[in-house]
Amino acid sequence: MSKKSSVNKAEDLGSYVWRGGKRIELEKEDDRFTIIPTDQRQLESANAIPGVRKIVPVTNQVYKVETTTTERDSAMAALRSDTHKTITHHSYRPKNSKGTIYYITDKIIARFKPNTTSTQMEELLKQYGLNIIKQYKTHQDKKTYLLKVTSTSNENPVKVANHIMKEKIVEFAEPNMVNRFEHAFVPPDTLFPRQWHLNSETGPQLFRKSICYGNKSMGHDSW
Repeated sequence: MSKKSSVNKAEDLGSYVWRGGKRIELEKEDDRFTIIPTDQRQLESANAIPGVRKIVPVTNQVYKVETTTTERDSAMAALRSDTHKTITHHSYRPKNSKGTIYYITDKIIARFKPNTTSTQMEELLKQYGLNIIKQYKTHQDKKTYLLKVTSTSNENPVKVANHIMKEKIVEFAEPNMVNRFEHAFVPPDTLFPRQWHLNSETGPQLFRKSICYGNKSMGHDSW
C-alpha cells in the first residue's frame, strides 16, 4: 500500500474530483464556503465570526456560509481555530464553468477491487482516518461503501478521496458532494410562470434552487 508522502507533491489533490469515472478540474468559490457544525452552539457561534454574512442550510448537516472575497480566508481560519474547531471546507465549481456549485459533505463513496481482503481494507481505512457508514448491496456483490472522513484524516474529503483513488486496491473513490444548480437565464415571457415543466419555481414537486446529486438538474436550471 502506498503512503501519502509518496504522492507527487507538485500535484494539488484539492484541485479536482472524480465523478462517474471522469476527472473534473475545480475552482474555489470566492464568496462562500461550507461548515459542518457538531451542535447548535457551534452553528450559532459561527454567526458571530467577522466576515460571515449569512448562513444557509444545504442539507441537515452542511451549511453554506456567505462571505466576501476579501473576508473568506480569515473567516475560514477563525472557524477552524482552536477557539471554534468547526469543520470548514471550501465550496467549488467546475473550472471555467458557471451555474454549478459543489458543496462538500464529510463522506466519500468508494469501491474496492473484488480481490481486496478485509485486512487490506482495514489498513487503508486506518491510514486515512475513515469510518464505514454503510455498505451498498448490489446484485453483483461489489465492495462499495459510504465512508466518513474524521478528524484523524487531517485533510478534506476531496483530497482524501484523491489519495485513496491512487491505491491499488481501490476501484474508485469520489467525495459525496451536493450539487447546487443556480439560474443562468429566465426567459422574459409573461407566460413562462405557467409553464411548470420549465419554471422550477412554481412547478409541482420542483424547487427554485434544487439540491441535486450526481448530474441531475431541473427546468431552466439546466439551460
